Amino acid sequence: MHKDDTNTDMKRNWLRTARAIARVHSICNENSINPRILLDVLGEASGQIRITTLNLEYAELGGVNNQGMFLHYGDSGRTPLALSKIQAPELAEREFRFIRWSHDQGEKLSAAPVYYRQLSSDLAVTSSTFLKQPSRYLPSVIHALHWRLMQVDDYEHALGDRRTLRAQVRPDTNIRKVLHHLVSEEHAGKALAFIEGFLEERRGVLGLRIRERIMSVARTVMRNWEALFEREVGLVHGDFKRQNILSVSDFDYRLIDLQYYLVGIRSWDLAFYYSKYDEGFTYALMDYRGANRILRTSDESLFVFLYLIASSLKIKPKHREQVMRRKLLPALSYFEHQGTYAA
Repeated sequence: MHKDDTNTDMKRNWLRTARAIARVHSICNENSINPRILLDVLGEASGQIRITTLNLEYAELGGVNNQGMFLHYGDSGRTPLALSKIQAPELAEREFRFIRWSHDQGEKLSAAPVYYRQLSSDLAVTSSTFLKQPSRYLPSVIHALHWRLMQVDDYEHALGDRRTLRAQVRPDTNIRKVLHHLVSEEHAGKALAFIEGFLEERRGVLGLRIRERIMSVARTVMRNWEALFEREVGLVHGDFKRQNILSVSDFDYRLIDLQYYLVGIRSWDLAFYYSKYDEGFTYALMDYRGANRILRTSDESLFVFLYLIASSLKIKPKHREQVMRRKLLPALSYFEHQGTYAA
């Protein structure tokens, strides 16, 4: 390497680490922690992947559950080798448990574990190998990832039984309420009561007519809910969307943000993923069918019902007409054309 390139790399690494250290001090001041403790922990995490110098970058990657993310670079400083996340200990421990289990079992569902350390009663650090964003999200590879998640068994010893996992996902946000009271609820009466309340809360934005049409579909689905649940039950990521799906290669996707996983209706993950399509239901169903034809990872009618719920989770008033036209009305028309569900 040319001397000027070496000097440029050194300067870039120094500036990057200086900004990361400034963010460490900010996090520690907010949480009454000695910054030296967090820096030592991040240094130990780097040591686990044989990085000899502290070469960090603060990563503004968002996420409501973390207080900071840091990328660990090797000596060249050109490619991240690991990522450390700072979050509440109960979330950090739960996420790291999944990562370690996936790695130990060879499931290829997440990054590889690097390091875990609790800093205080309020904060802990989890570190895992760095994953990149795919150049594009291919439906067939999305379904392959979902299929791998569907195939896992014998996870209770490492992750927890159905009741334990459900209790750990407290229903204190919109998505966690759906996970707790619908996706993991095997009793039809309780699930239907939740949907009724869920739709009533959104009547102002949905309108009475749309609310009643979704409720009509829900009543029909719930007639066979226990049988569907028994057939479809398995490990669910819960927050299955592009921001939480990264890759080792263009054809090998992995999951991140593993705080919401539980046991429930597996179709939820695909329904939630496709509900994020800005193009709407028609394109989502086309991609879903193309990929599902190969792996058969989901029951189509159940998928569309859960798509309706996922698309109704959070509708901003300014986006109401677009969501109605592109997502909810075409999905409701699907059931009318099927002739199986009254809509």
